[in-house]
Amino acid sequence: MRIVVDYEELRRLGDIWAQLSGRLVTQAVAVAALAAEVGVGVADLLAPWEVAAAERAILAAVVGRSGLVGMAAALAVDAGRLRAVVLREEIVDDLPVRSWSEFLGWAVAAPYDLVTGRWSSLTQGRDRFGRALDATVTFLAPHLEELLVAGAWSPLCRLDAMLRRPLRVDPVAGVPLSAVAAAVPDGPGAAITNPRLPRWSEQPPVDAAEMLRRVGDLEAFPDAVLAVQCLADRDGGSRYVVYLPGMRSMGSTPTPQDLPGAFVSLFRGSSAYTRSVIAALDAAGVPIGAPVMLVGHSEGGIVAADLAGDPTVNGRRVRITHVLAAGAPVDGKKIPHSTHLLSIENTADFVTHLDGTDKPVAGSSQITYRYFADGHSIMANHDVRGYADRLALLADSPQPQWRQFAADTAPYRSGQATTMVFTLRDEPPGRDEPPGRDEPPGRDEPPGRDDPPGRPEHADPAR
Repeated sequence: MRIVVDYEELRRLGDIWAQLSGRLVTQAVAVAALAAEVGVGVADLLAPWEVAAAERAILAAVVGRSGLVGMAAALAVDAGRLRAVVLREEIVDDLPVRSWSEFLGWAVAAPYDLVTGRWSSLTQGRDRFGRALDATVTFLAPHLEELLVAGAWSPLCRLDAMLRRPLRVDPVAGVPLSAVAAAVPDGPGAAITNPRLPRWSEQPPVDAAEMLRRVGDLEAFPDAVLAVQCLADRDGGSRYVVYLPGMRSMGSTPTPQDLPGAFVSLFRGSSAYTRSVIAALDAAGVPIGAPVMLVGHSEGGIVAADLAGDPTVNGRRVRITHVLAAGAPVDGKKIPHSTHLLSIENTADFVTHLDGTDKPVAGSSQITYRYFADGHSIMANHDVRGYADRLALLADSPQPQWRQFAADTAPYRSGQATTMVFTLRDEPPGRDEPPGRDEPPGRDEPPGRDDPPGRPEHADPAR
């Protein structure tokens, strides 16, 4: 038998118990006040024995063995115990002691191994150090905001973290991150039609989890791409879903799906990626003012929020009605009330904390669903498939905000589907440069079949 413990749910239960304890104390004060009512005092002169019995009953209901105060105290104690147990178990589960112990064990034996010519020990040491560092980052990820408060050298950065404001300056020198992003080379962006189509190109998505899985399919393409899917009704109306994959490389590449592009998108807003999306909408023939839903993971989620918050795009070029962002630090993005954004964040995912806050901007139209699932790996915690699986668990949730989002996005899950895929570049291709890779037209096979689309060798699986 397997028992799955959700620490987030246990923490919420502890909060509920603490709130109930406070309410019981309030009720106890109100009940105790009955004994001091003026009416009771007057009746005391007429029927002292009956009034005394009533007062004893009231006091027993308040401070007796099973009274309100006792129940409140018991709930408060249980809430504190539950929180302590959750904290202890999280530390036991997440503290990367084992990983560092394995690395230190290698370090002790390494001199002997090297003297005796066991050079393969270097590879083993590198792997163990990588695992230990990986486990440390995932352990610290949920506490990044607290670390900024305690350890940032910049007073302004510490102040922003204390007030739960989005990260605006670097933690060391206090340099505005928007100015740094403005200095990062960033091209005009380009979207080139890619003849390769995913296997679902003619099928509408069945649910929100399927939408995220489609983003994962695009992340497995050998090049930086996005997809625009048109869903047409019989009466001639059309809606569009734009699938935005995440970062593919930790270095600088000719595509906007790299680390410099993600940095610009996070701290500047307008980027080669956002401009590539607009170019793709134009190339796909999306009409002005058409309803659009954006679905993005990681950098793709940041770009989706940037586009939704850009009045020159949202409301003028197209009408972005909904955004689904997974594993993306979008709490610092301001979203208009005309657009409904659902952000799903794994608190063990380091990437979701890069904006330095877990509080959406005031006035932003955003719903955030957070959960904790630590795979003890940066890549595992950030994988879009994990987010899709978690979203699938919400399918039958009675939570009203989720039910409303699912109902409102139903039109994006029906109709005659046609899909276009676009290869993305920072710069438009020159005359002598071929417009993308020479890929034969056709549809991708499902994962596991022969010749699936693979990730590039330089890709960062964590995106």
